[in-house]
Amino acid sequence: KLSEKDRVFVSSYFGRDQFGASDLFDFGWGNWTSTLRWNRLISPKLFFNATAVYSDYTYQLGTPKDADPAFIWDSRIQNYVSNLGWTWYADAAHTVDFGVQNTAYVFHPGHISGVFSLELQKEYATEPALYVSDDWRITDMLTATYGLRYSTFFNVGSRDIQNYSNPENPTDLESTGLTAYGPGEIIASFTGLAGLEPRLALNYQVGPKASLKASYNRSRQYLHLISNNTTATPVNVWRPAGKFIAPATVDQVALGWAQNYGESGVRLGIEVYYKEFQDLLDYKDGADLIFTEYIETQLLRGDGRAYGAEFLLEKKTGAVTGWLGYTLSRTERIVDGGTRQTRINNGEWYPANYDKLHDLNLVANWSINRAWEVGGNFAYQSGRPITYPDSRAEFEGMYFPVYTNRNGARTPASHRLDLSATYTLGTKKPKKAWESSLAFGAYNVYGRRNPYSIFFRADFSQPTNVQAYRLSIFGSVIPYFTYNFTF
Repeated sequence: KLSEKDRVFVSSYFGRDQFGASDLFDFGWGNWTSTLRWNRLISPKLFFNATAVYSDYTYQLGTPKDADPAFIWDSRIQNYVSNLGWTWYADAAHTVDFGVQNTAYVFHPGHISGVFSLELQKEYATEPALYVSDDWRITDMLTATYGLRYSTFFNVGSRDIQNYSNPENPTDLESTGLTAYGPGEIIASFTGLAGLEPRLALNYQVGPKASLKASYNRSRQYLHLISNNTTATPVNVWRPAGKFIAPATVDQVALGWAQNYGESGVRLGIEVYYKEFQDLLDYKDGADLIFTEYIETQLLRGDGRAYGAEFLLEKKTGAVTGWLGYTLSRTERIVDGGTRQTRINNGEWYPANYDKLHDLNLVANWSINRAWEVGGNFAYQSGRPITYPDSRAEFEGMYFPVYTNRNGARTPASHRLDLSATYTLGTKKPKKAWESSLAFGAYNVYGRRNPYSIFFRADFSQPTNVQAYRLSIFGSVIPYFTYNFTF
């Protein structure tokens, strides 16, 4: 606290996860983020907030350390975010937020070591934006939140860009040479009216216990996540919009209903939604997402849609609390480039990698008394789409996988039950310098072998056949015990 009107907040987080699967692979991911925030009360109606954020996300994939030969691939994204924002309490009916922000990106697409060494060129980009929004209490029954964000994006050097005779379908075979861009030199820019992102949300209080809501929003996404789900560990590659990669645009509409049931503390919420995507990316058949310097040669452009219904029943008061959530949804893509080489699944709609028809979660907690609390959690998800080879073809003494339709099959469904119990110590003491508790329970109580991925290996007894294998991270019950204290 610098003064009665000024406060400074500093926070930081670092986390790292590492996972290995027998003799198949090791992979890990981690994130480091730090935030510096300054708040200032300019006047009773005007509040200022300045924020600076640094984040560093890393992802690593490779063979086990004792493997021969060894192989390690790692990628990294660094973000530098700055934001200047103001909140203006104009009157009893209006609260206005406005500001300016900028995000600078440094992409490390890949560094490979082990069998051979290779480091792909770094990519640099910056995303300036302006925004304004207003929370408007139109009447006692009707409120509206509306706003506009204007974003731009610049892909800059230094790096070399490969040129093509057909920029709409870039391939290495049609390369016309390289263009070198110096530090800070603009390679591609995305400005103009396409960067406008409007949003509107309405909430109408039907009565003292029910409300109806409707919303529309548009967002522009300058970073693309490209996933290959045909390997034992799905490969995720982040790439920015650039000379041959357009930003994606998402439009969403939603309609919802919420109902409170008196003093019971029970609330029911229902929402239906529809999303439409433009300029999404997916990979070509047989694409190499790890070793390719000019990844646009491995990608195809398409569109997408997502639609569904979400249900949430929750109870927040009483000895027994919890919630039940269920989502019924579809997420699909279409890639129809006009030729066989630029189409996926003959130009028809197909499930996206993260499509899940059913997603169910049940959480319950019972506070038996001041000392004891028990709880449980059950989760169920439909299997995710997967592309699998149904055979192998021989060419000049070498065998190559022959794949079915993109995402034409699914992994088995995933479900598990977790149980827990917490005992709070010293509940009979009226005043304590600190509080402590013991928690114990079990994860995956009935030992379900949920599939992390499905992968395939050659059947050497029959060279044209392939054998499917299921990889499960937690295939048995996992007990735990923790001691917590606060002071």
